[in-house]
Amino acid sequence: MTGTPEVAAGARRHAGGVHPPGGVRPSACAAVLATALAGCISLPLPDAAPALHRVPLPRAGDDIAAVRLAFGTPPLLDDGQHLVYDWSTNRRLVIVPLLPSGLPAAAVVDGPHFRLLVEVDAEQRVATVACAVAGIDRARPQAPGCLDASALARAATPDGWRRLGEVVGLAAVRFWNAELAGAATAFALSPGGRWLAGADTQHRTWLVDLGDGLGAARAIGRHDGAPPRFWSWRGVPAPQPAFSADGQWLLAAQGEATALLQAGPGLPQATLAADRVDIGVAQPARSGGGFVALGTSALWLVEPPRLQRLATGHEAVLRFDARGAVVARPVAPGQPAVVALDSSALEPSPRAWIGAQPAQRAVLDARNAFARQATRAGYAFSPDGRWLARNACHHLAWWDADELAAALAGAPGTVIAPRRVAILALPPRPAQDARCHAPVVFSADGTWVAAAGPTTIQVWRVADGQPWVFIDLADAQAAPGGLHVVALALGRQRELTAVVSNHRGDITLARWALTLP
Repeated sequence: MTGTPEVAAGARRHAGGVHPPGGVRPSACAAVLATALAGCISLPLPDAAPALHRVPLPRAGDDIAAVRLAFGTPPLLDDGQHLVYDWSTNRRLVIVPLLPSGLPAAAVVDGPHFRLLVEVDAEQRVATVACAVAGIDRARPQAPGCLDASALARAATPDGWRRLGEVVGLAAVRFWNAELAGAATAFALSPGGRWLAGADTQHRTWLVDLGDGLGAARAIGRHDGAPPRFWSWRGVPAPQPAFSADGQWLLAAQGEATALLQAGPGLPQATLAADRVDIGVAQPARSGGGFVALGTSALWLVEPPRLQRLATGHEAVLRFDARGAVVARPVAPGQPAVVALDSSALEPSPRAWIGAQPAQRAVLDARNAFARQATRAGYAFSPDGRWLARNACHHLAWWDADELAAALAGAPGTVIAPRRVAILALPPRPAQDARCHAPVVFSADGTWVAAAGPTTIQVWRVADGQPWVFIDLADAQAAPGGLHVVALALGRQRELTAVVSNHRGDITLARWALTLP
């Protein structure tokens, strides 16, 4: 596989994309203004890696040392088995006046955007290569051997978009997902995508049946619980609805205001064994109708209607960097552990509960909605507890959970490389994807994994990391602007359901029928 001058030239013709230094992205209006006024002050910036017309892409059998010499040190992942690069060329620093004040502001204008994954064999030679390019003609994405986003898009057939306010029974309900102040409403999809639950800060919960398609979606239950009795410096605790693995139970957690509900018409409530238990976030146990729930001071196993406190030792810590997963703080051998998955400086990190058995594994993310939107990664265990997937916005990696559990009992500094890595293909237009909202979900049988980027959703086969589906949300004519994915579900009938929000906080449902083997 080699890059060609024609591909690079096509990339320049379609170059766009504006973002300020430091990874904070401006609005679309600011991007247009910066581009229009680029003649004010425009300074060239060094490229992170060479353009493809100067250096050919690696090919199977190449010496990995030659790849490093050509492209430098991989900034995203370099674990000895995988190299993940992400860079743009023809970058310029543009200084423009802000209207109406006239004060200067700086932005970085990008040219073509490249993404490259190189797998290394035991002889330290290139085994396989995957790449993605933004800014080239849509009909020619395979010229440099890159992922063909348009071909992958044909594996998904849109089944419609529907705003929540159009769902029968929700016309008078105002759902809102805030961008800066956290979420006034939180959402969860059941594992198969049949149910949608929405919960607000007043501890009200709605249940929507999506089983017969979005056109027939209707609200079939509402529960009005007692609002939270306590406040903190962060304000009212964020609502956190969660479904059990079998989809039969719904736990609406909001601090001490916690309700255990049966998923079905009327949304009846069941009594927990303990009242006013502080639960900040819950996730389904890996089998049956149970949940693992995390409070401010305890970890709980909820098996309706029983509630059991789980014994844990001190908290372990896994940090993720370019080497892979690094044990920053180990735990005693054979001891169930709460593990901090270090991914965000804004809020406490997501926690993983790793019990003695694979079925006793769950990811618990108690961060508020704003922190999740600014996150660098999202995490999920496969239904059988075998894999821990990490959606790092630019690439997806999954680890053998048994290897992670064993390494946590080892020495600090132990590094665990992922078993499989896949890159997120770039859309056929310049993408602004330095951050993402990072939802990631497995299918019920663990065969497929789906992950969301800023305006895209992709599906891979778990066994070999083969990309199968690419969905560009911006291509949907009914889609509002400024989209991000709030929740995902892969159904048993090979359908993908998404809850999508725009930057005004409007909530929309979307579904696609997938062509999967």
